[in-house]
Amino acid sequence: MFLASGLWKVIDLAATAERMVQLLVPPALSLPGAFLVAGAETLAGVLLLIPSCRRLGGWLAALLLIAFMAYMAIFYTRLLGQDCS
Repeated sequence: MFLASGLWKVIDLAATAERMVQLLVPPALSLPGAFLVAGAETLAGVLLLIPSCRRLGGWLAALLLIAFMAYMAIFYTRLLGQDCS
């Protein structure tokens, strides 16, 4: 899941940056943020596929999930009811 999601974001960084702006990321940080998230997701996916690196990949994946949930929790009231396309 992380590998597919990360590669999808890497392939279309501009659209990923646009979606990040919709999620209230400041426009100046949306492209660097898209690059960072895409790279981290791709790296987590690759690490999970390598047996000797699965623990590290698991930690990275867990950190990403916690960060995503925390971000959504912080901005929940501002994002509630917004179109997420």
